[in-house]
Parts: sequence; C-alpha cells; structure tokens
Amino acid sequence: MFLAQMTVDLGVVSNLIKYGLAAVLIAVAFFSFVLPLLRKITIAVPTKLPQLPSEKETTKVPAKNSDTPPPAGFVEHLQIIEATAPNAGPQVWWEYAKAGMTEVEVAKAEAKLARQPAQ
Repeated sequence: MFLAQMTVDLGVVSNLIKYGLAAVLIAVAFFSFVLPLLRKITIAVPTKLPQLPSEKETTKVPAKNSDTPPPAGFVEHLQIIEATAPNAGPQVWWEYAKAGMTEVEVAKAEAKLARQPAQ
C-alpha cells in the first residue's frame, strides 16, 4: 500500500515538474521574443505632436530701409560706453560697441589699458 502511494506521488511530482518547466520556458520565450516584437510594432509608428511656433516664426522682422531708426537702447548703450571710458577715442568706443560690451566690461578693459606702460 505504501509503495503504491509512493509511485502515484512520484508520478504526480514528475508531471508537476514537466508542466512547471514548460511554463517557465513559455514565459522565457514570451518575454524574450513576443514582448519585444510587440513593443517594436507599437513604437514603430510615432505619433507626432503639433509643434508650437518658435520665436523666430512669431516675431516678424520689419523691413529695413534708410529711414529705420536704431534699435531701442542703442544710443543709451553708446552713451554708457562714452561715459565709462572718457579718455578713449571714438575708434575705441566703436570697438567696445561692436563687441557688445557691458559697462563693467568696458571699465575692466579701460583698467587694463591704464595699467599698460605708455609707449
């Protein structure tokens, strides 16, 4: 009696091992092959969202002509450069303005020039 139960129990255990191994192999195959394929299919068609217009598209540059006034703040910028570097000449002021230097940068440049020995 005891051996008959043992045989049935070993048969059940071996069947459980077979089905368990089959389930593990199916899960590995699903996660290795099927799931990446599904991801590739669903991601392959990207949905493109509408783009908002950039600043360049929204800001229209007015047409330039000989009567166009200078940009706002241009004259004030030149006056700041002239006041910060009073000993410099128009050519130096113009170089500072073309470089787009701030008041602090102009002051630093003037201090560097003042430290150089006279030639």
